[in-house]
Amino acid sequence: MPDGSPPNSNGTSPATSAGVALRRALPDVIAFGFAFEAAIVVIGAPIGALALRGLLATTGRTVVSNTDLLRWASTPGGFVSFVVIAVVWGTVQIAQLVGLTVIAAAAWEGRRVTWRDALGLVLRRAGGIVAMTAHMALRVCLLLAPFVAVGAAAGTMLLGEHDINWYLATTPREWRLAVGIGVALVVAVVIALAALLGQYAAVPCLVLLEGVPPRRAYGTSARLLRARLPSAILGVAAWVVVTLLVPPLMSALAGVAARTGLALALDALYPAALFLGAVALTHGALLLVWNIVAVSVGAFLCVAAWRRAREATGGVPRVPVSASAPWGPPRLGAGLAAALALGAVVAALSGAANVLAGVRSPDAARVVAHRAKEGAAPENSLAALRQAIAAGAHMAEIDAQRTADGAVVLVHDADLARVAGLPIRVRDSTLAEVKAADIGRGTRWTGERVPTLDEFADAADGRIALLIELKYYGPDPELLPAVVEVLGRHGLLAPPTRIMSFYGHTIDEVRRLAPGVPSGLLTSLSIGDPTWAGADFIAVHDSWADAALIARAHTRGQEVFVWTLADPVALSAAVDRGADGLITDAPSVAAAVLDERAALTPVERLALRAAALYGW
Repeated sequence: MPDGSPPNSNGTSPATSAGVALRRALPDVIAFGFAFEAAIVVIGAPIGALALRGLLATTGRTVVSNTDLLRWASTPGGFVSFVVIAVVWGTVQIAQLVGLTVIAAAAWEGRRVTWRDALGLVLRRAGGIVAMTAHMALRVCLLLAPFVAVGAAAGTMLLGEHDINWYLATTPREWRLAVGIGVALVVAVVIALAALLGQYAAVPCLVLLEGVPPRRAYGTSARLLRARLPSAILGVAAWVVVTLLVPPLMSALAGVAARTGLALALDALYPAALFLGAVALTHGALLLVWNIVAVSVGAFLCVAAWRRAREATGGVPRVPVSASAPWGPPRLGAGLAAALALGAVVAALSGAANVLAGVRSPDAARVVAHRAKEGAAPENSLAALRQAIAAGAHMAEIDAQRTADGAVVLVHDADLARVAGLPIRVRDSTLAEVKAADIGRGTRWTGERVPTLDEFADAADGRIALLIELKYYGPDPELLPAVVEVLGRHGLLAPPTRIMSFYGHTIDEVRRLAPGVPSGLLTSLSIGDPTWAGADFIAVHDSWADAALIARAHTRGQEVFVWTLADPVALSAAVDRGADGLITDAPSVAAAVLDERAALTPVERLALRAAALYGW
């Protein structure tokens, strides 16, 4: 169909097919996506980081992590902050969808909306987009509330008697029932969310293209799409499945390319490093393009649902954007194109330089025995400590909490059900009652007892450093002073001793009571960058400890300990990412990995890094 075709007698434009529309619009879709992502990185990310820090500062925090999240969200300031963060994040996602929806809707009419026009419309309708996001967030919260309530009630009723680790270790009937309920709830939530997205698929078009107020658009969309809801849900489900499957496939292909290139490079380090940097850059660019295409397909699904509904009710309104540009590739300008090409070259060279620096530098990571474990010895025990020392561990990570009569003992869980078969809570029991428990029962360590921190420090005797986690199962302001008092008696109030906790407030408390001891934040989930907490080190779950986080921490002079690593591949990958400490249940394996890495050539290290990156 020629560009600029006149509207039909009912005020609508004659439409092209969906395939033609998508093919024509694809260059502008990708250009808009890149421009949008660039704006987010260059402008949005710094402003967002400053705004998030300011928002958290109003609640007296710099970062909120792990168990603090629930407590923080239950306060008025925390709840408002959480809602604002969710709405801002959702607005960014919907703004991209809205811009792509404009391009898609115009292309369906046979007209072209350039990426600049789409970006301009997004900025002009920013208020409506925020309102649309807020309404959607409210509906999602109302949808999830009963599922969350049922899940919380089931968890409290079925899993409230013992520490959660006991249920994980023994998987009793209550645990299996809770898991079954949880799986059923997750399936129900997925179906409910798919139905929600299906019935509200026309909302972006109603708000953006028809000017329907956001508060009315959701009800209008539900009425328009009621008859087509099953097909809309299937479309959403198919889109989600394909969107999730393609990135792993791309990673697998990148791995094949990296492996082939490294094999062809033989022992030539510089070509191999440059090739690996180019593969990583290409892989990242393709993932970005796929993300844009996936969101674009979502936009086309929204437009398709809206068009079908409007065609059944009398006609499709025209896109309210002047669209006179001829079809063709987006005009980026010679300067911008040159800048992009130069940026790609610099990125590849920078990546290669970083890789070279990493494979040439000696490994500096330390082996940390998780809960002082090595092999099958009881965790946090003196037997485990002896084995960890023999295995070559540099540090022992141990869990400290207080008994009812004030003794500092080393126990991970709130009770002794998992480690000794006794359902008594440590904080409610005396030292004598805790000492009566046999944590080595049924093994060759029968008779092993829960050690005090005093006994553990005596046994360590300078042969291994202590990384102490403060375990709080309820308020205990005397725990840290008691730990510091014990460490002081043993002359351990200086590095390499370290103290950490899941709770950010302990960072300053450690500095006040033991200024010579590095204080750390232990985290696996947070709002805000954990490096903002101002700790001397952070201990981060392996799934979150990527190279970017570790680099940010090092820039701020912070060490990074990664937990809990089990197999040689994960251990070596953490070293490649720059981890300072490897918290593991298998110190002997970690020590062997470090020894083997020390004997590798730079090219072999490069291949090892590529294998970890692409999952060989």
